[in-house]
Amino acid sequence: MKDNPLYQERYDFGHLIAHQVLPPARPAAARARRVRVRAKTYNGDTAVIEADVVAVFKEWVCIAQDDDGGVWNAWVHKSCVSRAEG
Repeated sequence: MKDNPLYQERYDFGHLIAHQVLPPARPAAARARRVRVRAKTYNGDTAVIEADVVAVFKEWVCIAQDDDGGVWNAWVHKSCVSRAEG
């Protein structure tokens, strides 16, 4: 396990998509929509997942990733996001 730099707690989060920017102070809530995301994880690997968009701010998109029964949000650049198939 690694120390979570955001919350100083022990948690194995390496498989999750990593924040690319700190969360903005006033993001706009987004109508939840399913997207495909291709971005780096905390381990440094590139992952492709489907996730819900929950907020937007300028060119940044906040995605909600499923994580073992919970949700982990991450801010990624809009270039990492495309329409989910189906």
